[in-house]
This record gives sequence, C-alpha cells and structure tokens, in this order.
Amino acid sequence: MAFRRAAPEVQTPHDTVVSDYRRHLNQLAMSIDQLHTAAHRTRANEVWTIDLQAALKATRIHYKRVEFLVAHLDPQATKDHLNGAPLLALERHAPSLSILEPEGLQVLDELIFSDDPFSEREVIQQHCKTLKSRFKAIHAFQNATYIADRNILEAIRFELVRIATLGLSGFDTPASAHALPEAQAAFATVHQATRAYYNWLPEDQKKLRQELEHRFEAGEIYLANHQDFDTFDRLEFTRTFLHPLYGLVLDLHLATGIETIDEVSNAQQPLNYRNRAWFDAQFFNPYYFAKLSRKDDREGVRALGKLLFFDPVLSKNLQRSCASCHNPQKGFTDGLAKSLAMDKKGTVDRNAPTILNAVFAKRFFHDLRSEELENQAEQVILNDQEFDMTVGKVIDRLQQSEEYQARFRKAFPQVKQAITRFTLMAALESYVLSLNSFNSPFDQYLRGETERIAPEIRQGFNVFMGKAACGTCHFPPTFAGLVPPDFEDTESEVLGVPAQADTSNLELDADLGRYANGRPKDHAHFYKNSFKTPTLRNIGLTAPYMHNGAYPDLQSVVDFYNRGGGAGMGLNIPNQTLPEDRLGLTPAEQSALVSFMESLTDTTGMTRVPAQLPVFENHPDWNNRPIGGSY
Repeated sequence: MAFRRAAPEVQTPHDTVVSDYRRHLNQLAMSIDQLHTAAHRTRANEVWTIDLQAALKATRIHYKRVEFLVAHLDPQATKDHLNGAPLLALERHAPSLSILEPEGLQVLDELIFSDDPFSEREVIQQHCKTLKSRFKAIHAFQNATYIADRNILEAIRFELVRIATLGLSGFDTPASAHALPEAQAAFATVHQATRAYYNWLPEDQKKLRQELEHRFEAGEIYLANHQDFDTFDRLEFTRTFLHPLYGLVLDLHLATGIETIDEVSNAQQPLNYRNRAWFDAQFFNPYYFAKLSRKDDREGVRALGKLLFFDPVLSKNLQRSCASCHNPQKGFTDGLAKSLAMDKKGTVDRNAPTILNAVFAKRFFHDLRSEELENQAEQVILNDQEFDMTVGKVIDRLQQSEEYQARFRKAFPQVKQAITRFTLMAALESYVLSLNSFNSPFDQYLRGETERIAPEIRQGFNVFMGKAACGTCHFPPTFAGLVPPDFEDTESEVLGVPAQADTSNLELDADLGRYANGRPKDHAHFYKNSFKTPTLRNIGLTAPYMHNGAYPDLQSVVDFYNRGGGAGMGLNIPNQTLPEDRLGLTPAEQSALVSFMESLTDTTGMTRVPAQLPVFENHPDWNNRPIGGSY
C-alpha cells in the first residue's frame, strides 16, 4: 500500500518575519549576557575597556535587528528600560512625583565610551546587571505577544521614520558615534521584513515590488559605502530612500489587503496612517493632539475662530487680541523679547512663541503647564497681564453682538445655546489647528517636488542632523520636541540660557521654567530652568529667541549652542541636558545652519487678516476697535 507524502506547509510572510524576530531576540539576549560577562571580567584597564566597547557595539547591533518590532509592540518598556535617553525622567502613570533613573543601552553607551570608563566600572557592572534582568522580562513578554501582519507593516514604516530622525542623528549613540552601522542593521532588517510580503502582492503590482526592492537594495549599498558620521549626506539618504520607502510600504500594505489600524480601531492616532509622506500637512492627525473632534472642526467654525483671534473685544481694555502677541507677519509672534503686559505696564514673563503647528504637541506653554490646547487660550484670557478677563465675561460681551450670535448659531447649529465656553474654545482651537506649516522650500525638495536646493541648505541640514546634534532635540518633521516615531511625548530641555546675551556679565536666567509650572509632578530638581523645545519652523521670522528673548538673531543662537550652552560658557548648571562640550563648528557650518533653518519658512495662506470685525449695536464706541488690537 502506497502512502502519499503530505505537502509541506508554505511559510507565510508572517511566519517568516516572526521567526526571524524571535531568532534575533534570542541573539540579543545572548549578546546582553556576553556584555554582562565582559563587564565583570577581570582584565587590565585598557583591555577591559576595548572588550567592553566591542561587546556593547555588538549588543546594540543585535538590538537594532529587533528594534522595529520591540519598540512598536512595547514602546514604554523599550524607552524606560532598554533604549531610552540617558536622562532622569518621570514615571508617566504614577499618581505623584516619581522619578525614573535612566537605564539601558544609551546609558551604557555614555558610560562605556567615556574618557575613563574603568573608573565607572562598578556603575557599569550594575547597569549591565539591570539590563540583563529587564530584558529577560521584555523577552518573555515579546515571545508571548501575538504579532499581526498589520503590526509588522506598521512597525516597518515607523522604523523608517526612526532611522531618519533618531538613528542617523546619533540620538541613540550619545558617545560612541556608532550611528551609521546601527542604521545599516536596522535598515537591512526592515528590508528583509518587507521582502517577505512581496509574494502577497497581486500580479498587477509588479512595478511596486521592483521599486521597493530597488530602493531598499540601493539604500543598503549607500549605507555600506558611506560610514563617516560627519560627512554622511542625511538629506540625500532621506530624500532618496527613507522618505519614498515610507510611502511605498504603505502601498504594499494596502495592495496586500491586510487591515490597517484605522480599520480595526476607532481611537485617534498621532499619525494619519494612510498618508504617504511625513514632511507634509497630512502626516499628523491634529485631532489626536487637540480636544476638538473632527466633526466639530468645520469651515464655519474655523472662520469664526479667526474672527475671535483678531478681535480685541476678548480683552478687558478692548485693545489686545490674540494677534497682538501672535502677529501673522512675524510668524505669529510679536518680535519682542517679552510681550507687553496689559495697558503696556511692563512685560509678561516670557517671549511669545509661534502658534504655527502649535497643535502638534502633548504639552503647551514654555513651561509645559497645560496638557490641552484649549487651556492655553483660557489661561491667556484669565491672566491679568494679558487679557485680564474671565471666560464668562467674554461670553457676556459676545452675546451683546447680534452678528456674533448669528455666526455662533451658524457655526454650531447642533447646540441649544450658541455662545458657551465650549463653542468659544472650539472656534479658537479650530483656527489654530488650521495653521499648519509644512510646505517650506525644504519640504518641497525633500518630497521630491523640486529638484534643486542650495548647497548651504543641504550642508546646514546635514550639520543640523549630524555634527551639531540639533536634531537630537528638535526632531523632524516638526523640528520641535515632539518625539518620533510615536509622537506621543513633548520634551523640554535645560540649556542654561543666560539672562542676557552679554557674555562679559554672564548669569543664568532666573526663570525656573517647568520646575515652577504649578504641576506637582513636574516639581523635580532636574526640571529647574527646563523649557519646552520649540519648533524651528518659521524661525527666520520669529526673532528674538529663547524663552526670554535673550538672543537677537540666529547667528547668536548658533554661537550659544556651539559654545555648549550655559554650562559650556562657565555657568554652574549641574542639570543641563544640553551637552556642555563645544561643538567645534566652523564659521561656514554655522552659516549653513542658519541657511537651513531659514529654509523652513512657510506662512502661505495664513497671513490674511479679517476685513472687518462684528458690530456691537449698543456699544458704538467698541466698533472702532482695531483688527488685531492696537498693541
């Protein structure tokens, strides 16, 4: 009797990727064990250091082969225990102030590649022990986690963003400068994971398969042939490989018929997953960051919000509007070191930041005291140095205008009472949400819409994302403190900003920033003099700079960073997060940085002011109020 041999099971793309992932996790576990052993081995200083540095580099390469999935499936554990920044942080969900000591691979990178790692031998050994223990738990969780095809394709796209922002900039490798070999490992891994899905493409998608393979293969060759950190052309690599691949992997995802996150979840996400580009206005989902819902953000609501923004009727003296401190002609700032206070009696405490792209943050104000954009407007209304009003008084005023009442009813037909706190804040928030600035000359070039860019802009971006390390705090594409690739955290930094730019009489600005913002959970010593990392988009329009307006132009700001911030210039700031080492930028590199930052200018379609303001029938004297306020 003949027996028919069973046909071998065909391995699915999912099986291939997950099998590789489990294998790489095992290799990372073994590499961490070897790192731990190397740290505890008895060797002479120099030999011990060389062996340990080699072990850490190997471990980090193994980490990069699992990063795309481990960081996507368990981002918090990855950040807290495996590869987070080497800085003190707050435990996110703790009910009170709870400080997390930094741990993981980045901490070890700083210690093991320091000038004298042997002197920190016991500290290094303890960190290696902690890493081994933490990864054991992470490894077990990852092995027990179900990974869907959707998760894999999402993770690939997120990793492409991560490579462009955190990888190539050296964020992950603060001391070893090992960024490019790690980027090579991460890029090769997502290439292999993507390749596994080629056979699931329909027959008519042959060109997509060829384009994906061409970009990945050419990208790997480019990385292999360009391994010098200071000369690597990050703009070329991002424009030619990473950015197009982000869109092509989406095309692959949709062509295979695999579900996308928006098909399986109603929860708002930071990104519009179906958008193909990350340097355009549709990349982010503003409704994730704002309290306003998509259904309440209509053209009529936005137009009403714009009127309110330019109307000084919101202020006690009827002379100030939101546009007083956020002038469209000045990049939605006021051009002052510190904004004028009510009735021109002195100034407020800080510089007026731009509100272009303001929605794309998880915390607001220089000191991060607010978690909601709408609270920003309310606090300005309540502040006795700004509008010196209450929301109730503003509503009472607006109700005295028949035109305002009609506009509110038309904008919010679903509510019984037209002018309320909700409708007022929704209108203002809707207008601010419309102020998206992602169409600068630089954006157009990176998206491939233009073919030429000035050499100094190219050099400036590469210095920004490389040697100068600007991109390790001002993350693309917002060039602010919104951390990629999840974009769920907004960072602040301690720069050591002086009270004034005069270096002959240098003293630290007395403003304590985040530490004194009134939020008990932020009252941690390492937040003294810490301020929100602002966007650099439109920075060419928003002088003077820093929270106190200490620096009059971009050249002086670049010089401040080149000197290592306040600590680098001699101030005693033990909690400064900006490295105090001098950057060693040449005059040409400093000039190129300025050229790049100026190329981020885009206020297209956002500077037009209302032609007139609504009339108040019973207050004819109010009807002469200037559009945008008088100061």
